[in-house]
Formats: sequence, C-alpha cells, structure tokens
Amino acid sequence: MSQHEQEIEQALLRFRPAGPPPGLRSRVLTAAAALPLATTSWRTTTFWGALAAMLLVAVCLNLAADRITRSVANQVGIGPARWTAQAEEAVEILGGGPAARRYVALGLESDPGLRENTVFQSNRGINHE
Repeated sequence: MSQHEQEIEQALLRFRPAGPPPGLRSRVLTAAAALPLATTSWRTTTFWGALAAMLLVAVCLNLAADRITRSVANQVGIGPARWTAQAEEAVEILGGGPAARRYVALGLESDPGLRENTVFQSNRGINHE
C-alpha cells in the first residue's frame, strides 16, 4: 500500500456509521401492528376465481355429455332390418372393433340415406381381402 492509501484508510477508520435514531424502532413496530395481517392481492383472487369457473364449466360439460350419451344410447336401437351386409362390411373396413360397430350404428341411425349415399357406395368397388 502506498502512503496515500494508508492515510485514507486511517481517516476512514476514525469514522463510524451512525445508528438509527432511538425512536425509529418503536415507530416501525407501531406502524406494522396497525396493518392487517393477511392481505390478498387481486392476482390471487383472480387466479382462484378463474380456477373455480373452469372447474364449474368442466363439470357442467361433463354432465351435459353424459346426458347426451344416455339419450343417444337410448335412441340408437339398430335392429336387424337396418343392419345389413353392407353395414358389416363398413365395420370391417373401419377395423372391426366395438368402436367401429358403434360408429356405423350411429351413422345408420342419424342419417337413413347414409347407406345408399356415402360410405357404402364408395366402398363397393374396392376388393377387400
């Protein structure tokens, strides 16, 4: 260290930082006690409100979907008169599982002309092996 730096260090060591005024602690504690303990921000309130709204919408949509499913299941009573060899062929084209059978049954029930106009007509010329 140079002489000049030592002089600066000695001058700085003579000074001490001043502490806070004596009444400051009591003023801060009094002001803190006057504030409410739990404050909620608008962000927290908005988040929980939006979450509750999404949950309500999800439950309502689920109930509506269940009601529609029950209604369709009661209405779709495909009898042997509508279930033809062409319907079986369409089920096989779609994979042959229960989902394919339900899909074809719903199609037959919803549009009586579907057999003659769309799926069955377009697949008649295809050789299925």
